[in-house]
Amino acid sequence: MGVLRGTYIEMASPLTEPILLGLAVLAVRNRVKRRHQRGTDTSGARPGCQGTRLFRAGHGV
Repeated sequence: MGVLRGTYIEMASPLTEPILLGLAVLAVRNRVKRRHQRGTDTSGARPGCQGTRLFRAGHGV
């Protein structure tokens, strides 16, 4: 029975490896695109949260 399981895994490997590799490439690509869209903001704040950092520092109202 163990021999059959190994055979099935070996048969599925050529199909699953390119799929997993493609998903990994897409994940990296999306992460790079998101980082690029942020622009040059190096404050570490998320987009849309620029005012909270000033407020916490005591400079806000």
